Amino acid sequence: MTGSYNRSVPKDLAALLVEEGVVSAEVMARALARQDEAGGALDTALLELGAVAEDVLAVALAGAADVPPAPPQAFTAADARARRVFPARVADRHGLAPFALEARELSVVSVFPVDSSLLDEIGFMLSLNLSASVAPEWRVRLLVHRLYGTPLAPRFAALASAAGELAPEEEPAAAAPEASAPPAGEGAERVGPDAAAQAIGFGDEDAGPLEPLAAALAQALEDVDQALLADEPAPAGEEGAPEAPPPGATDEAPPSPPDRSAPPGWSLEDARAALSAARTRDEVVLAALRYARDFFPFAAMFAVTRDAVAGHDALGLEPEARELARSVAIYADDPGIFRTVIETRSPFLGPVSPGPAGNAAILSGLDRGTPRTVLVAPVLLRDRPVCVLYADNGDAPVSARRLGDLLLLNSMLGGAFERIIRERKRRRAAPARRTPPPAPAPAAAPAPEAAPFDPWSAEEPPRAPPRTAPAPAPADAWTATEPARATPLPAAPASAPLPDALEALEVEIDDTVVAESTPLAVLADRALDADLALAAAACAALAARRRDPAIREASERLRRALLSGIEARALRAARALGALRDADAIPLLVQVLETSAPEPARAAADALAAITLQRLGTDARRWLGWWKENRGRGRAEWLFSGLTSADRETRVAAAVELTSAAPPPVGYSADLPSAEREQAARAWAGWWARSGHVL
Repeated sequence: MTGSYNRSVPKDLAALLVEEGVVSAEVMARALARQDEAGGALDTALLELGAVAEDVLAVALAGAADVPPAPPQAFTAADARARRVFPARVADRHGLAPFALEARELSVVSVFPVDSSLLDEIGFMLSLNLSASVAPEWRVRLLVHRLYGTPLAPRFAALASAAGELAPEEEPAAAAPEASAPPAGEGAERVGPDAAAQAIGFGDEDAGPLEPLAAALAQALEDVDQALLADEPAPAGEEGAPEAPPPGATDEAPPSPPDRSAPPGWSLEDARAALSAARTRDEVVLAALRYARDFFPFAAMFAVTRDAVAGHDALGLEPEARELARSVAIYADDPGIFRTVIETRSPFLGPVSPGPAGNAAILSGLDRGTPRTVLVAPVLLRDRPVCVLYADNGDAPVSARRLGDLLLLNSMLGGAFERIIRERKRRRAAPARRTPPPAPAPAAAPAPEAAPFDPWSAEEPPRAPPRTAPAPAPADAWTATEPARATPLPAAPASAPLPDALEALEVEIDDTVVAESTPLAVLADRALDADLALAAAACAALAARRRDPAIREASERLRRALLSGIEARALRAARALGALRDADAIPLLVQVLETSAPEPARAAADALAAITLQRLGTDARRWLGWWKENRGRGRAEWLFSGLTSADRETRVAAAVELTSAAPPPVGYSADLPSAEREQAARAWAGWWARSGHVL
């Protein structure tokens, strides 16, 4: 087997290996039988039988697929930007892992065989050019696992472990500890996907094995400081550089059980010392909660990702406080004080109305009733909210003057998280300074110490739980003002007072009729509401104003919601985009067909039908084929084609929408004979083209 790959017609992998004399016919028969029995790719069966060396197999895969072998950097330096533009479900379903993005060129590594037509369709769907390379199946699956947190099958984990590529925390999910009682230290930061989903209230099948705080911190690093991900460790001997442990020594001593006793009776200096001694993010959270318990009988910490706010830990009089907190999750844009605090990056102290959906979900989920005074304060990492501290005093009052020290400590938490991230990175990089890396070999597995730092490999944000349809909030539930605060907050870092007036977001609702004066961006938010009647009224109002030049902002909000990964949110966004007849959303709606659960997929298909007047169901490939042929035509042309459709409902829908845009110049009826319908449609289309009307 030579070291170059064949650029001729792709070959059968089994035939190629036998012809080259790499594998005997007898061994190949055993490998094919193993593949039939266990599934997966042929290269996995060959490696499991030990029939061929991986470097030789990598060259054979490239020759058989007629694409280059995956470069080493695909597995050691994957670009976070590539991960963000490539859906996790597509990667997992098709065995594709993105690793580099340059302009509109996305590089992916694929399992064998490489489906070029599938790559073309996915690239079209994402508006990107996909460039493929090939690698053994276990390497692709391990990379998908590291990029998105999807479960790694035991057979791939076994191959990765045999190659020295599997870190201890990446053991198969079945061996992960229960989420309700994780052990202390770093080992508690990864749990199995099912346990994690159950613990935070997310039941979606795509929920990853990471807790929401891990996702929040990783997203913050991507948003505010890419350099922190790529910094080189400090040279040995410089301040902050870890000392090399003696041979055979472990990097860390076994962690001791966390002290969850509260209140600890700390001074501010005691609390600072506890924060400085924290070695994991959970210990940072616990230090903050224990100190908060010196001021309040109940305190909880919530992680803030791009789309959701999820409970992480809590301390209170009740022993089940932590479990209660981990059962609570809301959408980041749910109306309420959490949304206000996240947007203003300022703390709030005072009574909280249980009316807004976000407030109601938090208070009921934590079983806190209606506290007299609540403190809600953001935790910022480089001005990016990553957590929210919640504390209340039940029915008792709170002295605001005592809270300066607590707010001061809260302002230090982001720096503590960043310190731990840097220290963890340096500990992982220390072996690279002690031992020179081995000489590279063609297509060989990269040395473990060359792996880039990935702070918990989080990308897919925690998904909020299915929302029940609450009763419509009263008109003043989310207005320009929150309830009056009990007392002003003391002057302290990160404790700027909450503005007395928020941006007006009030929507006048009378039997779910949305006021015509409502801003379009607010209508888009209301179209995503869990109250079906309110959402439908908002969609109708958006549809009535879809020719308004300001509709672009509303459309962009809905498109972001469509790709949020939250099932209920994507479903409602698809309905709203269909009501808007947003032709620019067609590629995104097709993507939802490919990557989403059945209900959002059906909603996307309905939206596509409303926009295009085509009825192609939920088959993404049929929609892609239609879009390739018709994307160069204007939507008016699709409607005029609908006037002559064999389907009466399509003819009626086309005529109604065209008539609403401008009165027709000819008499047209969906029930006219075919020849008369076509004549009227041609005359109508010609007049439309000359008149300059637009939809």
